[in-house]
Order: sequence, then C-alpha cells, then structure tokens
Amino acid sequence: MEDVYSLARDVSSANIDNQWAHILITLIAMVAVYFHARIKKSGELKEVNANFVKVLDQQKVLTKETGEIKQALDKGSISYQIKLNAYHGKSIAAIEVIYKEVLKVRYSAETVGNFSLEENKHAFRRSVENFRRIMREQRIWLPKDLVEHLKEITSSLDSKVEAFISAEKRLDSPKRLSDDRVSKYMEVEESFYDYISGDIEDVFELLVKRIENVLKV
Repeated sequence: MEDVYSLARDVSSANIDNQWAHILITLIAMVAVYFHARIKKSGELKEVNANFVKVLDQQKVLTKETGEIKQALDKGSISYQIKLNAYHGKSIAAIEVIYKEVLKVRYSAETVGNFSLEENKHAFRRSVENFRRIMREQRIWLPKDLVEHLKEITSSLDSKVEAFISAEKRLDSPKRLSDDRVSKYMEVEESFYDYISGDIEDVFELLVKRIENVLKV
C-alpha cells in the first residue's frame, strides 16, 4: 500500500499534463482502495473461518451431549421399563427362594441344638449345601451386598453348629479331658444355645430390613 501511495506522489510531482496526471492518480487511488479492501476482506475471512471452526467444535460437543441426554431419556421409555420390571420380578423371586433356604439353615441349626441326633446334624449340613447351591444359581438377580450378607449369616451358623457338634462329641468322654477342656467345651455349648435362642433373632431382623430396602428400589 505504501508503494502505491509513493507512486501517486511521483505522478503528482512529475511533469505530466494535469489531465493525465489526474486520471493516473484516480486509477492509482482505485487500485489502492481495491487492495485495501482485499486485505481487509482477507482478514475478515480468516476471522469468519476461525469462528466457523469454533462453532463446528461447539456443535460436535452439543451433538454428543444431546446424544447422552437422549440416551438418558430412553431409560424412561416403555422398552426400558419392561426390561427393568422383568429384572425386578426375577430379583423378587430370587430373594424369596434364597430367604426360604436361609430359614431352613436356621431351623436346622436350632434343631441340632434342641435335639442333638445324628440325623439332625446331617439335615443341617444338607441345608447348608442346598443354600450354597441355590445361592450360586440365583445370585445373578441379587444385589452384591445382600449376597454377601446372606453368605455371612450362613457361614456364621455353619461355624457355630460345627463347633457345637465338636464340643458335644468331646464331652461324651469327659474323663479323657482336663477340667479346663471340659469348661471350654461347655462354654461353646452355652454360647451356641444363647445364640439360637436369642441373638439369632437380631440377625434375621436385620436381614429382613435389608431385604425390604432392596425391594423399595
């Protein structure tokens, strides 16, 4: 642009007919305006292009967010509700089955404590095995924390019953035991009786509450 203006000054100072000088200066001015406009336009186009790229990036983000919102809204669709209801129904059925099995373990444990017969001991062990088998089959429909809670209850009962059976067996021949051993095994028996006659109620009361919380979801 400075070269154009310099050329205009040279033409103006040169010894050229005024009319032709005026024409040349006019043409030079037009050229200067043209190039100035082109440069300005080029700058505007660059800015527009940058803004377009920015808007395009924003549109991509908006499209992604819109897709995520749509996906979230689809969860409220009839199809999703049907699947959710089907899963919930299977979960309820599984809880019912498992709860019955854990009750069988409890009742079998109480029977061992009240009537210490060999057949009752075998019945208890079968109830534990059945519980574990059914748990493996149904756990897919149960919340993980509930599964762990049920397993903990059953394992605790199993441990207490086996300790009671072992203590009882040892006490069948008390003459072979020291007084300390006799006292220890009697404490194991008393602890088991206390558990099945009292503490176990609290354990199952807590279990019922946890199941109720699961069913509310």
